[in-house]
Amino acid sequence: MKTSQDHGAVRAGTGHDAVTSARTPRRLLLLDPARQHARDEEQNDALALIRDFVAAGWQIEWVIDRADPLPALPGQPGVTIHRLLAANRIRPELRLIRRDATACDSPPADAAAADSTQETLVSRLDAWARQTWKTSTGIPARLLALGVWVLIRLQYRIRRLFATATYHLRHRARQFAACLLDRPARLVRRLLGAVAVRARQRLHALVHLPVLAPVAPVLRHLYRTLTGPAETTDSTPAGATPGPGNATALVRDAADRARLVALLRGMGPDDLVLMPAAEPIHLELLLQLLPHLDLDTPLRATLHLLLTPHPRLDIGPGELDAATLGRRLATGCPFRRLILHAATEAEAARLQEALRLPVFALPAGTAPATGAPPTRVEARLRAFTSPSGTSVCIDAFGPVALVVSALWGRVGSSAIFDAQLRHLIDHGYLVVRLLVEHWPHREPQRSRRISAFLSENFENVRPHLHIVAERDDRAASIARMVRSAAFRAASVVTRVQLLLRDPVTTEPEALAWAGRRAAVALVNHLPQLLLTETLTRAPVVLATHDIYSDLIRSHGVPEFVPHGAIDDAACRREERECWHRVAVCANISTEEHALIRRDARHAVLVRPYAAPRLPSDRSWPEIVAANRLPDACREVSGCDILVWGGWHQVNVDGVHWFLDQVRPLHPALANARIIIAGRVVQGLDRARLPERNVICAGFVDRLEDVFARSRVLVIPDQAGTGLSIKAMEALAAGACFASTACGLRGLELGDSEYRPATDAAGLAGDIAALLGSAEARRRRTATARRLYALNYSAEAHARAMNEALAWAMAPDGAAAAVAAAIAAPAADATLPGMITARTDEVSRQAPPLVAPGPRNDAPRAQEESLPDPIPSTAQPRLSVVVCTYNRYDVLPDALDSLLRQQCPAGFLEIVVVDNSADQAAAGQFGERYAGEPGLRYLLEPVPGLSNARNRGLEEARADLVAFIDDDAIAAPDWAVQMVRAFDSIGSDIAVIGGRVRPRWVTPRPAWLPDTLLGYLSIVDWGGRLRELGEREWLAGCNLAFRRGPVMSVGGFNRQLGRTGEGLSLMSNEETAVIDRLRAAGHRAAYAPEAAVEHVIDPARLSQVWFRRRAAWQAVSDFVKDQKQASAYAPMAMTYLRARARLPGPAGRLGIYARTEDPDQFNQDVGATYDLIMATLSGGIEDDPAERTHWLEAARLTLWGRTRAFLLRHSQLHSVARTIRRALS
Repeated sequence: MKTSQDHGAVRAGTGHDAVTSARTPRRLLLLDPARQHARDEEQNDALALIRDFVAAGWQIEWVIDRADPLPALPGQPGVTIHRLLAANRIRPELRLIRRDATACDSPPADAAAADSTQETLVSRLDAWARQTWKTSTGIPARLLALGVWVLIRLQYRIRRLFATATYHLRHRARQFAACLLDRPARLVRRLLGAVAVRARQRLHALVHLPVLAPVAPVLRHLYRTLTGPAETTDSTPAGATPGPGNATALVRDAADRARLVALLRGMGPDDLVLMPAAEPIHLELLLQLLPHLDLDTPLRATLHLLLTPHPRLDIGPGELDAATLGRRLATGCPFRRLILHAATEAEAARLQEALRLPVFALPAGTAPATGAPPTRVEARLRAFTSPSGTSVCIDAFGPVALVVSALWGRVGSSAIFDAQLRHLIDHGYLVVRLLVEHWPHREPQRSRRISAFLSENFENVRPHLHIVAERDDRAASIARMVRSAAFRAASVVTRVQLLLRDPVTTEPEALAWAGRRAAVALVNHLPQLLLTETLTRAPVVLATHDIYSDLIRSHGVPEFVPHGAIDDAACRREERECWHRVAVCANISTEEHALIRRDARHAVLVRPYAAPRLPSDRSWPEIVAANRLPDACREVSGCDILVWGGWHQVNVDGVHWFLDQVRPLHPALANARIIIAGRVVQGLDRARLPERNVICAGFVDRLEDVFARSRVLVIPDQAGTGLSIKAMEALAAGACFASTACGLRGLELGDSEYRPATDAAGLAGDIAALLGSAEARRRRTATARRLYALNYSAEAHARAMNEALAWAMAPDGAAAAVAAAIAAPAADATLPGMITARTDEVSRQAPPLVAPGPRNDAPRAQEESLPDPIPSTAQPRLSVVVCTYNRYDVLPDALDSLLRQQCPAGFLEIVVVDNSADQAAAGQFGERYAGEPGLRYLLEPVPGLSNARNRGLEEARADLVAFIDDDAIAAPDWAVQMVRAFDSIGSDIAVIGGRVRPRWVTPRPAWLPDTLLGYLSIVDWGGRLRELGEREWLAGCNLAFRRGPVMSVGGFNRQLGRTGEGLSLMSNEETAVIDRLRAAGHRAAYAPEAAVEHVIDPARLSQVWFRRRAAWQAVSDFVKDQKQASAYAPMAMTYLRARARLPGPAGRLGIYARTEDPDQFNQDVGATYDLIMATLSGGIEDDPAERTHWLEAARLTLWGRTRAFLLRHSQLHSVARTIRRALS
């Protein structure tokens, strides 16, 4: 559809001759997928850019979202608007922030509908009002234009106000219903799940009777059709977004995709493709177009991406892999040249570090700006038409590697798949991953399942493309397959492959393209082999994770496979034929390799590699909230024993064996807290589980976080084939473990002197010894590290993968070429047929581009020019005191951060002072740290934070004593940085405080302003090590003193500080000490390098808590210095009198209305503080001299009511400000 636009006068002959030419106009394809959700300045930039390109003689093809409300704008030829792109998910906080009233209505589906809507008339009226205001000189015309403009704005604001109110009403109703029905629904789901499991077991036994074998497929399909698959809520991890694939897309409709592909293929070498206000996720979406473009070489046009600093797309987990994005673009970019732009130098540097690709800042003065003079057009266009560099430049695509595996959730084998993908990507392959769903589901379970599983599979590394195919589960297809002669004559091994040979997919075009272009196919697990051979003629590498015929005997035949009696000899014979049929067999264990190499044409031992698994910096409450773990998990921090695994019968039997036969053998195990993690909980018989100390956590997103908070990891396997995946996970995490002999199958133990248990008594004794001794756990952790180094090597894995790929891709008899490829270094290996792309890659480790949650990043060590820490001595350099009161849910995280400090042995002493009311429970908890060197756990019966801190001062042995709270997480170099600060700044500095960052367990409320973060002990004065300013203060959760001076002034005031359960929020104990030290001639300093994170308890993120905190702060200030408080009281009274004149709740002292306006809430908290301070100083007396005239009182009342109304309705408030600015 041809449309024209007039966003400013465009005049010919204004200096554009140097840019335009007389030949055929060059074309600009503007891909703008989220234009309607962009910021106003970004939308204006895009319009200005279009205007300038048109003025330079370019032909514009503007491709926007199908639901974009952009109307047809008259006046400017040369612009064609195409509504082709799909509407993608916008971040929740931006969904209601729309720049016009179309947020309340359904936008037109196409351009013709847009022309006929009311928005066209409104847009024309708005354009008329703007033009009249600018050009007319008559006052009535300008006032009329102003009135029309104001009415349009009011219409927009009112419609948006109603849309927001409707949204919040529905949202609150859903929240209330969910809260009310959550527990009953969970109970009903558990009961139905148990009934369904029993029914499935009975039906499974029934349909496998020999008598019913001919009709078993029909019965099974009928059962699945009527009841659907049995699922529990544990099968979907937190954060998975419903929708097929959990992924955004540029185009979803086939017709729109064909039109977009035609536009892209029609672009010439001198044409440009530009994505304004783009995000890195759009690069992932462009890779999805490769199968539909069906290119032999990359497109000749140049692609420019102007990356926005304001992301708006709601990116799900696993949808963006910034770490490998540059390498994938170097072999699969659809365009020959890709150039990334940023608005500023700082933004370009940040994006370059994240993407590891060159990002070019727009030259100064050339960034698009609305209303730019024509003389700047040439400079602006030159930034895109004559760029200063290239981010990616490729001449040909890399060879296509088709990786086929089953669609499972995150299992132990996922680490093996990740290593395969990384190797292929690093060595220049264009990787297409085909995931085959063995258990097709109906909607909506299908969308949730695929979304969750894809996010788990791609959490660590993404391929270039992925395709999901589902087993054909239609009754007619199954009946036709069962009646075939090939199926009846085959064993179970071949029957599984036949049932998976012709899957159903929503992307047949992409699947055919991958099979046609594949240079090599890598098949994980035997059942997908026949499908791969049907799909492609490329050589096949079969990754044998286990002997499939043995797997059938141990795990059972899949339920969807009709079978009679299992013929073991026939299964093994057909499996040997498969080994011989493929080009290479890549085996992961030595036992299987010795067996397979006798029948395979080529066999390579590829020992798997799992990268070391380091825990994240999340606290335990964050882990519980992120995974929606049971309520029982919230009452503890970590566990004594962790058992985990996927949903396989072997894992289920192993867990039941451990709970039934191992756990009762020793009292230490019977009293230990046990967490069962993973989808194995879905197969457990809940009736057989003990009622005490056993928690079924289900799926967790990061196992290493639970590993780090578990004292012993137990691997109770009684059977299994291939390599032990759970052992690989435990060793990669360097965790303390105990295992059966079967649990360590396939591993070389070397000279580690560790021998796994052979029976239940041996395993129980091993676990009890580890639970009872910290030194034994430390030695077992060291054993885990040695076993990991012995069995897993990145270099050996790379060499073996190179050998397997070389044998697969080399022609017959090319043994010399294979030997050369194997001998080449792993990082530079070039295999036959490989294309090396030209790219300017930055070689640093890329940090995550998108923050994983609403909290800040953990504090990191910083490069400083301070002296090195002093080596270890007999006396510690720093004693850190942690005072706690019934905070056993967060205390272990604080102590773990201190135990992991990067400092020499003996450098740090940890003193825990526990003055909880239940001293017996405190002593029992303290026994967990009895064997930790350098940690003393003291019991203090007298409550009070100041009393506990004074006890810590008395017990400390170092000259420097630091205090952190029990809910604070210290940076790895916190202790070293604190000692460096004291050594560097001078002996007269008696106290030093560090930076305190917030760690949000739940999202920060919108009503919380920065000015109130101090009530949460958040301190960040910026700069570097320096003396504390006059108006600056330090937080008690990150504070250090010289022991001598602080003891000389009497320590902490016991009248201040928290006491007991926290009903009193008294504070100021640390500021009182600092004031006394300053009065004695000492100074205070601020060291931002010594940083901690303060875990923000969700219970504190309420407006009631902040008002209570402000009230107690006033009491604390009054107790600390009554003279200063009395001097402040008149100011507080003046403010309260002015507030009392306001109408409504705002004028009633002590009465508050909930508000979402941070400024209003800041005033409410200030009024609370002033009210308590004024009351403690004698109260407020009415002064008749200050009473106002009734007319003045009425004027103030009317103004106060108007202002209060505008404050409650921020949209109308902004309209009022706009009117005032316009009239002025």
